[in-house]
Amino acid sequence: MESENPTLKDGDVIYVPYMKKYATFYRGEDYGQAYYIDLTNPMSFSDFIRNYSHLFPPNLDPKRCYLFRDNEQITIDLEKYLSGKITEDTDTLYLSHNDKILALIEEQRFIINGAVKNPQEFKTTKISRLSDIIRDAGGFHRFAALSSIKITRNHNEFIYNYIKYLKEGDETQNPFLMDGDFVYVPFMEKFATIYKIGDERSYWAYVDLANPLTFSQLLRDYPYLIPSGIDPDKCYLKRNGETRLIDLRRHLANEITEAETIHLENGDEIGFYIKPTFVYVAGSVNEPGQFYFIPGAKAQKYISMAGGVTSSGSKTKIYIIHSDGKREKYIIGKTTIKADDMIYIPEKNTIVFRDFLVPISSALSILFTIYYFANK
Repeated sequence: MESENPTLKDGDVIYVPYMKKYATFYRGEDYGQAYYIDLTNPMSFSDFIRNYSHLFPPNLDPKRCYLFRDNEQITIDLEKYLSGKITEDTDTLYLSHNDKILALIEEQRFIINGAVKNPQEFKTTKISRLSDIIRDAGGFHRFAALSSIKITRNHNEFIYNYIKYLKEGDETQNPFLMDGDFVYVPFMEKFATIYKIGDERSYWAYVDLANPLTFSQLLRDYPYLIPSGIDPDKCYLKRNGETRLIDLRRHLANEITEAETIHLENGDEIGFYIKPTFVYVAGSVNEPGQFYFIPGAKAQKYISMAGGVTSSGSKTKIYIIHSDGKREKYIIGKTTIKADDMIYIPEKNTIVFRDFLVPISSALSILFTIYYFANK
């Protein structure tokens, strides 16, 4: 109807009101998915089933549907309704504001195999997506080919590109699973290895080369595979025993010509050097200086590396001076130490007060001497 989809004009204001009365529908025992049912107009339970049948899971257990109202649990016999025998209860039971409806599913069985850490068979009554069963299987093996995960269902095969789900949030590549699904995560057949080089050379990630990939595409399309804090002047590619330096700055600036394009090959090793970052410790510590930044480390860790607090230093007051010049008092559990921060330990207040009293005491001594001889 045209009135339901009006043509907008300049200056129109659109207001979408909030529901004033609603019921909440959950499907699956984990209460992970909630749908809100507008009750602006009266709605019987049979109307709800008729109008919102698309919300019910395909493997619904018709004997396990419940309505929760005012701490009371009402069992709804959907079997009669779904078979065409609508009971008086489903006709006369009207939904009320704050009602909660829970529809459970029958037990499902999935099998996941291939490049996961813990291949196994799962039995569950929860509604599960591909990401759920991957998590329950311990996650991916490091050689997993995420772009071609296969699900076999009723003798049909479906291929999903899980990278699109990770990169773009594409839920079509993270499907709901159905009873009897067989999930297979293949291993990479061709891949390049990324290494992170700091104090030592360590494995970072593997890059699937099932489809042609250039080094520029790796930087642009797979940023989550690139270590943070890389040194743009130090990046190399090792191939067939030969090592070459990569002009990472020009790649990042997208200034690479066709002749300079690097097509990655099976067995390539890419090394990213990491710029060292430090935390500085100053003030009343035994060995002030700079120390390698350790993500998540507390101030006490760096103070210990600096030889601990001196006898004249405060053990209760620690200040953090950030790289932008801002200063704050360190609070355990709340203050985060970042790269390039300075940890400053002041002296005890009593020491500061004592040093302040030294010149005052000398002045008072002189005044007292003058007063004594003047009145002698």
